[in-house]
Amino acid sequence: MILITRPKDEAKKLSKQLAAIGIASHIDSLSEIVKTRKKIIIKKNYVVLISSPRAAKIFSSSKKISKKVPLLIIGKVSETLLLKANFKNIIKTFQDSISLYNYLKRKKKSLFGNNLSIGIDHKTGTVSNKSLQEKITALGILFQKDEIYKTSFKKKLKDKTIKLVKSDTIKFAILYSQENARVLVELIKSLDIEKNSKKINYICLSKHIALIMKKNGFISVSPHRPSHSQLIKMISRLSSSS
Repeated sequence: MILITRPKDEAKKLSKQLAAIGIASHIDSLSEIVKTRKKIIIKKNYVVLISSPRAAKIFSSSKKISKKVPLLIIGKVSETLLLKANFKNIIKTFQDSISLYNYLKRKKKSLFGNNLSIGIDHKTGTVSNKSLQEKITALGILFQKDEIYKTSFKKKLKDKTIKLVKSDTIKFAILYSQENARVLVELIKSLDIEKNSKKINYICLSKHIALIMKKNGFISVSPHRPSHSQLIKMISRLSSSS
């Protein structure tokens, strides 16, 4: 059995996807996403950065945003959501924040020169990549973080989750964010399940998430590329060999 820690709606979709390939799952959402306001304002002469499917979903649902707003996107899922909403000015889509930074380093003058865009308007949540913001700012590019949703985290695991961990029923756990990884580690350490939890294989979306788990003594792996499809392939491969 695999433990899913994503927010409820996303967790249900993932559970169905795993069931279709014969993998049983248990959902214990570690976080909840709440939209912070109705109106989303686009900063004039800024390129909008969308770095998560949550932000893409909220952003694309706004009917007052011009479909011609220039966009930089991290992740194919986010790109798909924005294309379906008919956004027509996607500058480029990246697989991760590192490839975005390297692109900005090369293309700074052509993107942010005279009479062009003057900065990046990052539509994101309360939990975001501070390192990316610092790196982009260090390039001399103006950067605004605009929180369009907030993430609240659980204070404890479900009783059922604890029982499943103690009985060694859960063999795998999926982690999609660094913050969820930190929260899960804290919750595990606050309970009498750390020994059993270290038998679980934590399948992480990225190497950065996996590193958090490894540093805390947990078994963790991540796909070569941080994408949902690669993660599913890894889960399928590992579960069939266990």
